[in-house]
Amino acid sequence: MLAFELIGRHEGLRILSHTDILREFHDILHDVNERSPLIADKEGVFLALAYDVRKAYEGQRIVRKSAKSDPYGVTRVGVDILWPTILVQCRMLRSALGFIDTTKRRQAFAYALEAIVEEGLQGDFPSDFRRIHELYQALPRIIPPSRPTALVALSTGPAGRQRNAKRVSPRSSQA
Repeated sequence: MLAFELIGRHEGLRILSHTDILREFHDILHDVNERSPLIADKEGVFLALAYDVRKAYEGQRIVRKSAKSDPYGVTRVGVDILWPTILVQCRMLRSALGFIDTTKRRQAFAYALEAIVEEGLQGDFPSDFRRIHELYQALPRIIPPSRPTALVALSTGPAGRQRNAKRVSPRSSQA
């Protein structure tokens, strides 16, 4: 269904598949974006995944011709997505599907995306995978799907919290 490769130096994930699969995935993403009450920004980060998938199946991103020795001759197309973006988009998809009527086929696409994201995380960050996976699983509690831009406000570790605490003025803390 969906395949992946790691890109760059821990930059992100390359999602690869056949054009028909990505076309169906694109339709699912648009439907979820339109119907889910959890996705408030209908033109935001979640829809960007549908845009990237569309560009991939149109052949405007990565195109992999099959090897001459491949008896099936399948051409795969794909797109590169950075880790922070795909992590938020994947969790938004899973959360949004929980609040709308859906089919097993649509759930299968969500599980396939989640599987390649988790496999990619484990392959790219083997020593830190447990910690990253815990944070990834906690994203719906940390960032409501209706406010994905809240990701910018997250800090990592005590140093980040101290920097953010210094930015709060005394007046705003008294209000």
